[in-house]
Amino acid sequence: NLHQSVDTVYRYEPMKCRNCSRDIRNAPEHEVIRKQEIEIREGKMHVTEYQTVIKFCPDCGQWNRGEGPKELQKSRVVFGPNTKSISIYLMVQQLIPVARVQEILRDLFGLDISQGSYIIDLPPGGRSVFL
Repeated sequence: NLHQSVDTVYRYEPMKCRNCSRDIRNAPEHEVIRKQEIEIREGKMHVTEYQTVIKFCPDCGQWNRGEGPKELQKSRVVFGPNTKSISIYLMVQQLIPVARVQEILRDLFGLDISQGSYIIDLPPGGRSVFL
């Protein structure tokens, strides 16, 4: 789920129509797609939101979407490298079960991460240990 409390927001809006090249900066927004990266920084959770704006061209009707970061195209919420590293370290090096890692990150940083997210981030050889 997306967090309501966000620390940083980046907004990506289309500037011109990809079909007819008309300036659409002042065209009304049709939709805003919100995606977030959750990271541990300086001992606390930091949420960065990326907003991709969709607009229709008033001249030709073409659908136009702002260009956001490619790594955020598949998921609504992703975890940053520090969050992933801490999780993998606790599970793989310290052999702490996934449920306990969930509890540790929730207690220390306020992160609520599903068990499936932990398994996805493990290297392929390490997954069988936790499944």
